Amino acid sequence: MVECCSPEHFQALEAIYTVRNVAAQDGINAFTLISAYLVVAYLVGPKLSKFQVWAISIIYTAFLLGPIAGFYVAVLDLKAVNHGGGNLHSVEFPWIVPLIMLFGWALSIAFMIDARKKKKTADE
Repeated sequence: MVECCSPEHFQALEAIYTVRNVAAQDGINAFTLISAYLVVAYLVGPKLSKFQVWAISIIYTAFLLGPIAGFYVAVLDLKAVNHGGGNLHSVEFPWIVPLIMLFGWALSIAFMIDARKKKKTADE
């Protein structure tokens, strides 16, 4: 356990705040990517060709994996930095938020598919 007001205490606090900032930024990036994809799916999804939808979806998935993995690693780092120092609540389930992000990804892909189906029924 790190003694209060020692240099190690402040170094641990700085590491904790840095890792929290990284986790927050990765979460914001994932939310931004999902939101942008939903906007594209809603506004222009029905107008895109099948190839364009596939290309956008693959690029979207590749870009979204970075923030999700980054958030997960940051939470694991946060758990490691805490190492029982009592500075944080324990991180029991580091996979919950990345799992929710993956669920958001799956729902956004389903939304694009649904928007494309509406195009097909409107054309018929």
